[in-house]
Amino acid sequence: MLAAQIESDGLILNDTGDDLIILDNAIIVDRGGVIWKDNWISDTIHYMPPDWKDVPWLPGIYNKADKTIDIYEECIRETGNIEYPVLWVDSFPANHNFGHFVHDTLPYGIVFQRSRMLEPQIRPLLVPMNFRNQRSLFSVVFDYPYEQCTFSQAGYRFKKLYLARRQTDMTSANWTLSFSGIRHARNIAQNKWGVQGLTSDYNASLYDVYLHRIQNIDELRSRGLLLGRDFSNFNEMLNGLLKVGFLALDPGSLDINIVSNIMSRAKTVVSVHGAGLANLIFCRKEARIFEIRGKGGAWRSLEALSAVLGNEFIVLDETMVDELNRPFLDIRNIISRVS
Repeated sequence: MLAAQIESDGLILNDTGDDLIILDNAIIVDRGGVIWKDNWISDTIHYMPPDWKDVPWLPGIYNKADKTIDIYEECIRETGNIEYPVLWVDSFPANHNFGHFVHDTLPYGIVFQRSRMLEPQIRPLLVPMNFRNQRSLFSVVFDYPYEQCTFSQAGYRFKKLYLARRQTDMTSANWTLSFSGIRHARNIAQNKWGVQGLTSDYNASLYDVYLHRIQNIDELRSRGLLLGRDFSNFNEMLNGLLKVGFLALDPGSLDINIVSNIMSRAKTVVSVHGAGLANLIFCRKEARIFEIRGKGGAWRSLEALSAVLGNEFIVLDETMVDELNRPFLDIRNIISRVS
């Protein structure tokens, strides 16, 4: 029996339950959540920012005393009706953030497959994805054409809405991730695009990969944004790792099949914390993942994802600061650690 809990350097991860409920006549709300029988269901089914109770776009007035919301009438005005069954998929801010897309949205692929066994006509319900690679990866993991999904629109009433509990919750005290959902996404992507062209000498066909970030440092500096993970010597880092045999990728500029194929053959991956590192979803279990973090630390979301996939995850806190308070990477130290 597989473990229902994973511990990673003090980080406790719990497996998500695979149950779901079916709501009749539920209404989609602008910016998230559904209303069903005068109840608003939101953070238990999809990502919400930590301060969501105080944001101005709530569909009503939040009462902190009894933890209820008085819903505004305009939020339950119907704009359309959907007669066929749909499965709610957590997809905002995943639609514009690849990290959230991987750990929030992709785990619903296996939920969708199970739901189709009950309802062959069911469709995924999600926010439209902004990037081509997201759409391609979604179609593969869900085994369903992205173009045929139902896209969320405020005021739509759904005759039958399949609602799973939020598959990934890394904002509460007790983190939960769908172990089976994340591993399903990895396995499906690898079977589709991964480990192609391997020779009989498997280890000789593996790569050391650096996920490079292309950005305009001068522009960031002029806006006062050279903080956290916006280091000032990325190009020097790139040149240093190329010299010791690393293959450099900018995942956002390549087709998903190329990224998946290369990442599935990586024995070492080095990246600054950020959405690009979510491409570790394509990596083999044996891969070593090095995440470079800034002085302020980082949300441990990618570390959690890696733990579920069984990778060896190593954190590098290697930032330095010069006399102008411009953060830069200690490249010599990093190369010695990852080589």
